[in-house]
Amino acid sequence: MTEHHALISLAMTLLGALVVSTWRFSSLATKLLEAVRRLEDKERQQDERLKVLDAVPELVTRVGHLEKNHSLIPKLESRTAVLEARQQHSAEMRRVMMRSRPDADEEG
Repeated sequence: MTEHHALISLAMTLLGALVVSTWRFSSLATKLLEAVRRLEDKERQQDERLKVLDAVPELVTRVGHLEKNHSLIPKLESRTAVLEARQQHSAEMRRVMMRSRPDADEEG
């Protein structure tokens, strides 16, 4: 009977070791999967950053063009001011001309 007890104890010990090992391996696998997901996220972020860095030379070129065209801004502002003044003068002249029309007295 002691042999049976010894075998049952051995079987229970082995079963316990198997359960503990399975639990530990499962825990380790979960941690590894989380680590892999984090690394994939980091890789995705790095790819996005590299795309942004690839666009830097084009942005530098655009900024250079803007700096060259920046000198045109005062000229364009003065032209706009002249055109606005002309438009305002034209509107005033139109009002004056409408008041001095001979048939304007008949309408009112």
